[in-house]
Amino acid sequence: MTNLTEDGKRRIGEKNSVAMKLLWQDPVYRAKAIAKRKEKIGNLNNFYGKKHTEATNQKNREAHLGKRLSKEHKRILLENITGERSKNWKGEQVSYSGSHHWVKKWRGSPTKCEHCGRDGLTSRKIQWANKSHKYLRDLNDWIRLCVPCHWVYDEAYRRNSN
Repeated sequence: MTNLTEDGKRRIGEKNSVAMKLLWQDPVYRAKAIAKRKEKIGNLNNFYGKKHTEATNQKNREAHLGKRLSKEHKRILLENITGERSKNWKGEQVSYSGSHHWVKKWRGSPTKCEHCGRDGLTSRKIQWANKSHKYLRDLNDWIRLCVPCHWVYDEAYRRNSN
């Protein structure tokens, strides 16, 4: 295997690119390539290229008619699968990341640091920090901190606890 320079690789790439552009302009090659692609897709999906008849569409509409849930019914279902009623509820034994996900779900994504006041922070630049460092399920036990403030806050706690 020969080691090519970056310039050599670029020149080969350009030649291949130009060759493919010229080849794709050939109507015979293009028709064969498209037919091959359609055949491959058709083998993966046996309904490819077909359409439902109007009678089938009407039958499907009638089958789904009345199956929409009311807002009240949706609310009741949601209550039964979230929080303490959920089969995945862990209570106070929740993991570190699970507690952070829980706070984010109920308090949203913060944008302003409560310590230094920096605003407009997004994504990984701002985090939820636990005040007591016990990770309780108490929404008032969390504050919004930018990453530098969060690091200082946790470091001060580590120094005081040792």
